[in-house]
Amino acid sequence: MTVTLEFGTVLAGAAGLSTLSMLLLLGTWRTAGRPAYLAAWAGFCGLGSVALLLHAQRGQVPEALLILLATPAYVLALGLFWAGARRLRGAVAPAWAVALPLLPWYAACALPAVYASPAARIALATLIIALLGSAAGIELLRLRGSAGLRRAARTVGIVALLVNILPLWRIWQLLQGMPVTFNALGLLLGAMLFVATGFAGLALASALASERDARLVAAAAQREAAALQAGRAEILRLHAGLPAIIFHRDCDADGTSRLLHLGGDLAAVTGWPESDPLAAEHLADLAAPGTPAFADHLRAVLRDGSASLDWRLRQPDGSWRWMRNVGRRLSLRQDGGGEMVGYQVNIDRERAAEASAAAARAELDRTLAVAPLAVFRGRIAHDDSIARSYLSRGIETLTGFPWEHVAAHATLLEAFEVEGFGERAEVIRRLLAEGTVRLDHRVRHADGHWLEVRTTLTILGMEPDGAVEVVGFIVDVTAERQALARAAGAARLASLGEMGTGLAHELKQPLAIMSMAAENALGALGRGQVDAAMARLRRIVDQAQRAAAIIENLRRFARGGDPGAPPEPVPLERAVANALALVGGPLREAGIEVTVALGEPPPVALGQPVSVEQVLVNLLLNAADALRGLPPGGARRIRIAALASPDAPAGPMVGLTIADTGGGIPAAILPRLFEPFVSTKDAEHGTGLGLSICHGLVTSMGGAITARNAGDGALFSILLPVAMAEAPATV
Repeated sequence: MTVTLEFGTVLAGAAGLSTLSMLLLLGTWRTAGRPAYLAAWAGFCGLGSVALLLHAQRGQVPEALLILLATPAYVLALGLFWAGARRLRGAVAPAWAVALPLLPWYAACALPAVYASPAARIALATLIIALLGSAAGIELLRLRGSAGLRRAARTVGIVALLVNILPLWRIWQLLQGMPVTFNALGLLLGAMLFVATGFAGLALASALASERDARLVAAAAQREAAALQAGRAEILRLHAGLPAIIFHRDCDADGTSRLLHLGGDLAAVTGWPESDPLAAEHLADLAAPGTPAFADHLRAVLRDGSASLDWRLRQPDGSWRWMRNVGRRLSLRQDGGGEMVGYQVNIDRERAAEASAAAARAELDRTLAVAPLAVFRGRIAHDDSIARSYLSRGIETLTGFPWEHVAAHATLLEAFEVEGFGERAEVIRRLLAEGTVRLDHRVRHADGHWLEVRTTLTILGMEPDGAVEVVGFIVDVTAERQALARAAGAARLASLGEMGTGLAHELKQPLAIMSMAAENALGALGRGQVDAAMARLRRIVDQAQRAAAIIENLRRFARGGDPGAPPEPVPLERAVANALALVGGPLREAGIEVTVALGEPPPVALGQPVSVEQVLVNLLLNAADALRGLPPGGARRIRIAALASPDAPAGPMVGLTIADTGGGIPAAILPRLFEPFVSTKDAEHGTGLGLSICHGLVTSMGGAITARNAGDGALFSILLPVAMAEAPATV
């Protein structure tokens, strides 16, 4: 059976293949970065499909449609093919040049003679197609680039030129006067060009992508090389201005090495010009006698990963310069050798600074050694452990113990016997809260007697790991304590003088009662009234005990307490009662009403009973003086109340407040009230030492005393450490 194909069916199939080429080119156009030549060739294949489909309908569609649409579509397609070839070669292909071949076609078809003559139309179309196809083929053959790109372009160009053989042959027929009619073979050859263009476009895109990638890789490599070269030049420039020598060495296991790189200002660092043969590689030959071998230093770098060496370098003029070599291992080979980098610097200034610092420290040590105090510095870790970093030799003068003996102990509290310092953990807690802590305590001297000292601790700074850098000093305050004791004794005697009239009245009353009771007892005995006489005698005994208690209180107050005695619990209710027993007479004579409100249970402080009573007596007498100055009819009251401060930085505190209605303290004096020789009284009635002594007594017991104006008068507050169930342990 013979199968025959009609040209219409063949042309329709060719149109389908051309459409497939268009789709392939459009897909490649999207993935290849949308180059202009692929877009033009996709249009070429699309318009070719339109032309082929229209010619496939020849005889079924009007002839005018073929003349005015099919042939122009074919011409415009070839114009796009030529434009794509131009753009592929990098040449300009304006849009008007693509449409320019349509002008002669439509102009000729506008002539009735041409429009009515198929031969004329075929001749004109053949000429236009031949010119466009040849121009496109020539453009492709002229393409330059990689071998793959040239091969793909040459293939499409040859196909374009071969397809033009038929139009050229038809032109030759026309020139020979032969009759020319429509022939579908030319359209089929054009369809071959459409299909070849689609697949060649893929090859060209791939070749261009490879060429572009190669150019990008080459450009990137050039940029990287340029950047490396510029970076190296910049590094060398920077190294040249560094006050150090940078080196890179390859070292063998025995310490022999080879210099791979050297940078820096050799002359400025070493003092030797670079042109000198001893410079650079041979500096080791200029080392001072006794310098460790440089090979040993290099082996240490290989072994430990890093090492440094300080040494002296001889100068051209014979002097010496201190140098420091620092090396760090880069790699380690199996044979024990490896690469290392490092630097070499001049440390003359550092050495001079160290020498100056050592001299200054020695001078400071000599000064502090004869000073009446001991200075120390240390580090408190987060677990409260203490590491001392400095201790002045003044500790020998202060305690009598050799410096070596004290320095051998981790803390000063372990070096000698201490009383009254408190728990170390509590002291550290206060230090962290307040920044500075002052502690009065006792230290046993090497000869056995006790010293009254004051230790001051201050935080220098916090370290990243939570440790605290602390500096402190210990000063002997024995003389100060003795002076305070003498002043307190004098103040007590002065207070007794002020209380003289009241005390005389307090003693006169029981003596008068005793005298009257004795007379009555004698009379009762004369009348034989033994029971009445016994009652009088018992009254005499009671009044004698009362007088004895007053005298004992006076004697104890006048004698004072032992300044060196450890603190003891002081019931504040008893201290207030004893103070009122001493000053009750003057207060009653002045018409002063005293109220006491200490609560239940009354507070118990830690301190010295006589010192607490002396402070109370002084404050009550001062209040009495202020109240006596009030005009007649004014309220004259003193109120004594309990005071507590459980959250004080130094720990729980208790105390008393003494408030009066005497008009208050002048604002100008209030800030300096506890300074010596500051008084609100005139020179005949006050020395200005009473409140200063009170302040010294309270602070020596670890407490605090303050004053302010409140209501109609002054309010004094006394705070002392609270007495616990057990006394603080001695550290």
